[in-house]
Amino acid sequence: MNSAIALVIVAILVVNVFLVADLWRRSLSPRYARILVTWFRSPPPHRHYAIIDLGDLAGHGSFAYAINSSDQVVGYAYLFDGTAMHAVMWQKGNITDLGTLPDTTDSVALGINDVGQVVGWSGANPYGSSRGFLWDGGAMSDIGVLVGDKDSRATAINASGQIVANSYTAGTSTAARPFVYHNKVVVPLSSFGSAGAVANGINTTGQVVGGAYAMPSIWHAFMYTSPVIADLGTVAGSWSDAKAINDLGAVVGSSSDASNQGTGTAFLYASGTMKDLGTLGGDRAYAMGVNNNGVVIGSAENGDSEPWGSPAVRAFVSTGRGMWDLNDLIPAGSDWKLEVANGINQADHIVGWGHMNAGKTIHAFLLTPID
Repeated sequence: MNSAIALVIVAILVVNVFLVADLWRRSLSPRYARILVTWFRSPPPHRHYAIIDLGDLAGHGSFAYAINSSDQVVGYAYLFDGTAMHAVMWQKGNITDLGTLPDTTDSVALGINDVGQVVGWSGANPYGSSRGFLWDGGAMSDIGVLVGDKDSRATAINASGQIVANSYTAGTSTAARPFVYHNKVVVPLSSFGSAGAVANGINTTGQVVGGAYAMPSIWHAFMYTSPVIADLGTVAGSWSDAKAINDLGAVVGSSSDASNQGTGTAFLYASGTMKDLGTLGGDRAYAMGVNNNGVVIGSAENGDSEPWGSPAVRAFVSTGRGMWDLNDLIPAGSDWKLEVANGINQADHIVGWGHMNAGKTIHAFLLTPID
């Protein structure tokens, strides 16, 4: 009888703890609310990963952005003196330089589909004039711009070869206009007004996601399902941006205050609801990809600081039931600091970049589940 009474008392105490935590969560700032929930609701165990160093071209660093079902990975690597960068593809231990468009020096690959078609941009430098490209069958071609514009950048490609891109009047500092490129035809996505919009992702059904001005100075995540543009709203503050969409229509991105400078969180939008995925204990998190299994990846501040004073950012994985630092899920002694996770395929293989060799080298990585 005494042990039964003790169990009842413990149960009551546990319930009260969660009630108090919930009340505090509602009354505290978003940052401290997320920390409080993390203290009381540790996520269930997550699978672990083997890590593969994808290498680079000339010893000056590499960065991975996307991966397809065949484990072909794309991104970019620096050349020679570390100033120029070229789009690259990694496959089965090999790295291929995809080159650039004519009369340009730099290129970056941002997306790849399951037949190995690659998209990105090629230009004079990361911040200057550029054109979106399609790399297919060993050749890189210019996808063009919208009428009246000078520059463009392609961000993603789906299984049908539909490319989502953004057109700029002159350089990426000017207002963008999203468009879809398919079979050498450029079609404006829709009218977003003069303030501009940026498209970041596309799925197999042609749904497009990104960010657009909902009103002056207020940027909101959107989903375009032809011909309708849906404002996805926010979950933390009045700012949001969508980065990727899976084939089931689930969208991921980030949401924060109006200036996008303060506290913020990663989100998962599904079935009409935007869910706060939290952070790793710091002020901000950014969800960058989601697969059809609902596994979300990205990067988040963990509450620590780097030696030079900036917030420490680490790559994360989330299933909607918790957020895990990927550094805790790779073999001990790997000499890696995983900072950004950008892409994930249907086999839960993850790509991104981080520092290795005691922080002296930044390389692209590939993570594969081992349990």
